[in-house]
Amino acid sequence: MKTRLLNILTVLLLVGAVIAAVVMLSIFNNPTNPINPFPPPTTAPTLFVPSPTVTQTPIPPTYTPIPPTATFTLRPSSTLPPTITPYGMPTETPTFTITPTVTATNTPMPTSSPTTLPTDTPVPTFTLPPTLTPTP
Repeated sequence: MKTRLLNILTVLLLVGAVIAAVVMLSIFNNPTNPINPFPPPTTAPTLFVPSPTVTQTPIPPTYTPIPPTATFTLRPSSTLPPTITPYGMPTETPTFTITPTVTATNTPMPTSSPTTLPTDTPVPTFTLPPTLTPTP
């Protein structure tokens, strides 16, 4: 008998939990539901009062027809569009030739002055290194 009473109480508790869940979901979805014990306060109806408004003037269209004989000129700040520039690899290889250079030597000049010593000291010669010049 004790087990039977507990089983009946368990079923009643489960049925009550399901009913409570359904009532809570119903109140959550619609707070103004008549089964809600604490309904939200009713809001005052919105009163529509017409007010003067400015009517906007239409903006003229921005399209301007272009006559078929019109010629176009670029503005000073415009940049020309890119074009294809042909480029070829050179087929010849440049050859370098050595050109001889002239060396300048200074020869001493005899001076005749009785009071000075003779100036027969040799003057050094300067030689420039050879330069490479390409031949086409």
